[in-house]
Amino acid sequence: MEAELRIERLRVAIRQIPVAATVTVINAALLSVVLVSAGQDRLVYAWLVVAILVAGARVALWAVFRRVDITRQQYRRWAIASTCSALAAGSVWGGGSVLLFPASEIYQLFWVFVIGGMCAGAAVLHYTHLPTGIGFILSSGLPLAIRFVFDRSERLAIAAVMIGVFLAVLTLTSSRASKYFGETLRLRFELAQRTRELDATHAKLRTEMEERRAAEMSLRHAQKMEALGQLTAGIAHDFNNLLTVVLGSLARLRRSIPPGNHRGISLLDNAVQSAQRGADLTQRLLAFGRRQALMPRTVDLPALVNGMSTLLHNSVGPGIDIAIQLPDGLPYVRVDANQLELALLNLVLNARDAMPNGGTISITAHEGHIQANAGGGFLPGRYVALSVADNGEGMDEATLARAMEPFFTTKGMGQGTGLGLSMVEGFAAQSGGQCRLHSSKGVGTVAELWLPTADRQ
Repeated sequence: MEAELRIERLRVAIRQIPVAATVTVINAALLSVVLVSAGQDRLVYAWLVVAILVAGARVALWAVFRRVDITRQQYRRWAIASTCSALAAGSVWGGGSVLLFPASEIYQLFWVFVIGGMCAGAAVLHYTHLPTGIGFILSSGLPLAIRFVFDRSERLAIAAVMIGVFLAVLTLTSSRASKYFGETLRLRFELAQRTRELDATHAKLRTEMEERRAAEMSLRHAQKMEALGQLTAGIAHDFNNLLTVVLGSLARLRRSIPPGNHRGISLLDNAVQSAQRGADLTQRLLAFGRRQALMPRTVDLPALVNGMSTLLHNSVGPGIDIAIQLPDGLPYVRVDANQLELALLNLVLNARDAMPNGGTISITAHEGHIQANAGGGFLPGRYVALSVADNGEGMDEATLARAMEPFFTTKGMGQGTGLGLSMVEGFAAQSGGQCRLHSSKGVGTVAELWLPTADRQ
């Protein structure tokens, strides 16, 4: 902080140079008029030109300073330049005291008055950087006091002492003002630093609060889904047992109906189909509740997806293209192949329904490695992410947050059960992976199925 304080002191002092230079030129011009009227020779004009040149040089120094951002390494050089410029300006007045001092006591008094005013002005303008202020005060006032001493007049000797006392008082006053300014500046810097620290702490607390809020929301959602999954799986399990009895009874009844009873056979077939749809529904519910019986094995993902290409194209119908781009060298995954095919089909059909006016469904995959403590519910290890992307309507944040809830659907009545994504999410979780959705309204949706590799490390 000390370096910043010194730099700020110097910066404030140099900013006053234009005012000091303007005052110098005006006073020099007025004093020149007075000296010429007192009978001084043309040396006065030469002195005025020198005063104007020195003032111009100081303004040029100020102009360069405005375009420079002082560093700690540059401080010493700029401090010397500021002090030397003040010494030069003061020497112009001090030199004038020796070379142009008038014989008339009235004009001498006027000269003393001007020099005193200039010294007082320097004390006011440059006290923030003490060397600059003292440089001008001593270089302009001391030559005048010495000039009085060498005149060997008791009256002028007393005047010289008075000038010396005046210069000493100005120096002391400038020193105290500089000290007070430094203390004030230090307080301002410390306040600014504390403010920055408080802002940083406040931003950190806000971030932590947002992360905590997100974590609490994620935990509540996970707890809700877990409870819902347990309830759904329990009901589906019991309902599946009832359907098993119903289907078995219908099969026995089918064998007892005479072949010629076509109406009875038709009614029985309708009952069997309805019971089988109920059984399919229970399988989806069990998949969401992560209670379905899986038979995982090593699966070549590109081969499985490419093998489904014809089925996928026939399922989406005309007006929608399916682009399958799977890189070579993907590691094998360990999943239930049949359930993976069903999950992929569900994702493709959802993408199709999101594009009523047609579009393109892109199926891609890439390998990913999840580090320990990566968060997001992932276990560390290697994964393959199978992505199904569409350029359809997309979902807003509220819809996206509920997309995987069972029985939640944006489709019309009778157009969807709301179990497709929940089944996919349950299958991925039961397989040791995850299903993730990314969507933007009017842009499209990307569904990622993260599956653990067979040689997971």
